[in-house]
Amino acid sequence: MIGGEKSLPVRTVPRLSLSSGPSIKMDRSHSANSTSLALVVILAIAFMLPSLVAYGPWKPDEPYTFGLVDNLLKTGDWIVPTLAGEPFMEKPPLFVWVAALTAKLASPWLDLEYGARLAIGLFMLIALVATASAARRWWGNGLGRYAVLALLASIGLQQHGRMMIPDLPLLAGVAVSFCGWAWIQERPHKGGILFGTGLGMTFMAKGLLGPGALALSALMLPLLFRAWRTRAYTLAMLCAFAASLPWLLIWPTALYLHSPQLFTDWFWTNNVGRFLGSSVSSLGASHESGHLIETIPWFTFPALPLAIWSLWKMRFNALNHPGFQVSLTVLTILVTVFAESASGRVVYLLPMLIPTAIMSAPAIKLLPPSLSLWLDWIARFTFGAVAAICWVIWFCYFVANKPLLPSFVMKYLPINLPFAIDPLGLVIALLLLAGWCGVLRQLPRIAARATVSFASGIILVWGTAFALLLPWIDAAKSYQSTFSDMSQVLGGHSHCLASKGLGESERAMLAYTTDIMPQRLEISRGKDCDALLWQGTVDNPPRVKEAEGWQLTWEGSRPGEHRERFWLFMRAHDSIVGRNGD
Repeated sequence: MIGGEKSLPVRTVPRLSLSSGPSIKMDRSHSANSTSLALVVILAIAFMLPSLVAYGPWKPDEPYTFGLVDNLLKTGDWIVPTLAGEPFMEKPPLFVWVAALTAKLASPWLDLEYGARLAIGLFMLIALVATASAARRWWGNGLGRYAVLALLASIGLQQHGRMMIPDLPLLAGVAVSFCGWAWIQERPHKGGILFGTGLGMTFMAKGLLGPGALALSALMLPLLFRAWRTRAYTLAMLCAFAASLPWLLIWPTALYLHSPQLFTDWFWTNNVGRFLGSSVSSLGASHESGHLIETIPWFTFPALPLAIWSLWKMRFNALNHPGFQVSLTVLTILVTVFAESASGRVVYLLPMLIPTAIMSAPAIKLLPPSLSLWLDWIARFTFGAVAAICWVIWFCYFVANKPLLPSFVMKYLPINLPFAIDPLGLVIALLLLAGWCGVLRQLPRIAARATVSFASGIILVWGTAFALLLPWIDAAKSYQSTFSDMSQVLGGHSHCLASKGLGESERAMLAYTTDIMPQRLEISRGKDCDALLWQGTVDNPPRVKEAEGWQLTWEGSRPGEHRERFWLFMRAHDSIVGRNGD
């Protein structure tokens, strides 16, 4: 045994039920070596803080989400999401509403885009607490924190859990629904209300897919497992139905009363049409062949392998345990829905992290000490090396002013910026390094050694990159400096700007940065404007015939961007061609 660890006893009973399933309990000797709640809380805070620091919306999804928040605060319209002056009916507005509230409340201290980011922390807090509560109810005291560790360590959450995107309230809603399932047998009313609330949150986050998968799972459980065929479960589902109705009815009804056409655009085009494929050609995000097989293993790592280990270790009783019953049912339905959907993106897989994290909680305790030690050292070397690379890059560019591998770096980040040391960022990076070293010293005495090592290591890498390289990354991922430069050239023509090929995020940041609402030629607007902003690629610039009658005034791109480009044209005016972002 390493550090005095003992194998975790698993209690089994001859006949299993929802109220007396095989729970995992810790004796006093083992509890002394358990991962402390304080450590898990610190890791969760370290995970969330980078998403709340002062930087603007990043492509590809944050700019258009923030654009909706900006328009809501300007117009006061809580029913119709609006992007750069046009209705944007892709998703319900739960995240937009909450981000607008946090931005408004924080406005005396924070800029609008920074205040809106506080909504990320709120939804992540809900997701983590609800996941911990569900795992604790199913596996026993002290194991909720291990589900949180698996969630924090997951690569998918590290990639998308810090972004202003509606997938975060979807994740939080799924977690709340699982928390409701975990309470149903003991307290049907409470469990039903929680389940219905979570289902409603998923609906108001992204539409039909989330609540459809949860509702289908709720129907399948009594068909698949006898333990769910109880009056308590029926009562809980009635409570869930009542709790979900406000979420399911209020906003869609208000939208329909406001505009039946916009309701149709949202419900049929952006929900049913995306799933069946009828609107994918016009809206994008088509589901590529092999997408799930290639993505799920790395996106859910290490939660999915740990969940599989739990199933193996408890294979004789797993299908009798409510935690496994619910998690496996939801996971199977989610994978089936994603596989059948004509639209698919990596971020759509976020809800899968909740059932995999909950199933992984027992495995974190049941890992053989030798395997836990081996995985711990792999995580130390891997994430320690990546963090060291961040420090080397920072030193070369910000201290020594000697570019490191410029040909490689230029593919992703600009190297022609004025690099200056940020004292606060340096202090934060040093604190993260000191904290990680402190965690490493404690690992031999921690039961969940491998998972803590992986979670703390991946948080160290993200936090170090944010702390040391944030101004550099922000310049490459933000459109604000580009559109600020363009607006200076635009001058008096800012009252009417036509656009061609301008994406959703680009339109949103143009409107926020310059207060200019682009008039899209694609929908027959802006034909009388004296200025035209064209978005394209270096390999596919505006052709002479397409630009006929216009004179090029400015062209540019985001710093470090070598493919995407913008061209600004004026009508019937002599001008000097300016270049930016080369």
